[in-house]
Amino acid sequence: MTRGAERSLTDGIHRYQKLVTLYPHKAAYWNALGYYYLRAGNLQEAETHFLTAIEIDYSYPTPHNNLGVVYLKQDRPEQAEKEFLQAVKLNPQYSKAQYNLAVALFHQKRYADAARAYFKARDIDREYVDRRDNNEHTRKKLQAALEQAAEDEESSKELKRMQKWLAPNY
Repeated sequence: MTRGAERSLTDGIHRYQKLVTLYPHKAAYWNALGYYYLRAGNLQEAETHFLTAIEIDYSYPTPHNNLGVVYLKQDRPEQAEKEFLQAVKLNPQYSKAQYNLAVALFHQKRYADAARAYFKARDIDREYVDRRDNNEHTRKKLQAALEQAAEDEESSKELKRMQKWLAPNY
């Protein structure tokens, strides 16, 4: 992370710490604070602030999605799935949450479910999904997951089907 990016994250954290002190019942501020901690790599703080945002306003889908991202980074795909499902339930057109749901299902080796979630995300916002798919980091992570997941014959067959569905991007 560049020095400017670090400063920007630190500034964001300080700004939203002040705002949640002034407006402790504003879920959007708690969510933003959690997001800055997530970007800074502090998953524990991010989780705490996303949970606070959810406690304040359970109907706000964004902190559910962001909490799911924290759970994915903590290698807790089942918990991530629950948060992404809640975000999608609250906003069925939330393409980021739908895409992240596909990722969580993929990490659980539920490839058919992951494919359905992926295609639903693509139906909602093809441009967003294409940007994510064409990201070099995303391709590397997917390839690593494919190699790790293809340990048994059933998973291998399912993965080959997934690769055809996701082609040509993968």
